Amino acid sequence: MLIKRSLKQVLATVAAAAAAVVALPASADAASTVVIRNQNSWQCLAVPGGSLANDAKLIQWTCGSTNTPGDQNWQFVNSGDNFMLKNQRSGKCLAIPGGSTGNGVQAIQWTCNGGKDQLWIPTGANGLRNIATNKCLAIPNGSTAAGAKAIQWNCTGGKEQAWSALG
Repeated sequence: MLIKRSLKQVLATVAAAAAAVVALPASADAASTVVIRNQNSWQCLAVPGGSLANDAKLIQWTCGSTNTPGDQNWQFVNSGDNFMLKNQRSGKCLAIPGGSTGNGVQAIQWTCNGGKDQLWIPTGANGLRNIATNKCLAIPNGSTAAGAKAIQWNCTGGKEQAWSALG
């Protein structure tokens, strides 16, 4: 059974669990695996084809309809006041390439390194704001199509920028 949780609830759980496991190595992660679903399209953030490569461009895809286990599963990894989103299959993190600040830049996965281009913080409207670019993860033009790009855009609080963590 899927349980809908707000990003703030997931982050509070991550922070509490991380505080309890301070003795574990930095790579240890107390967060549960979730799918990240766009609240406008009801599609999930995915790594196309379950790619293991750096620079794989992220998309939205019908939740649970993939043949590649883990390509839609993410872990919130606590990083101080922020967090990284680590893909279960690839072990790589959601990033904005090179910290580019342009609207429409497609999100990618990259080897987790804690760089600002991989750090995210929740917004008040269930958005995910990138620390390096100060822009939000979005699906352009409110697309509901499977395969639509996951991009960054100025934070507007629109539903195309709102995400739910389901686990």
